[in-house]
Amino acid sequence: MLPKKVEKAGKAANENGINDGSLEIDCLRLSSDGSGVGYDQGKATFVPGLLPGERGKALITEKRNPGKGRN
Repeated sequence: MLPKKVEKAGKAANENGINDGSLEIDCLRLSSDGSGVGYDQGKATFVPGLLPGERGKALITEKRNPGKGRN
């Protein structure tokens, strides 16, 4: 179940201000395999190593529904 207010994840830029295809993801909970779960445009995104309450930069490695990322 999605929380009532989900902060929109944004496209991240590297230190030079160039978008490298990664996203800023706010982790809301853990999945059954221990990956952090955040949402990008309403779609669940799983990021291993990201803990609830953390914000991380993730590069999308698989684009399915749901997507997978890595940090």
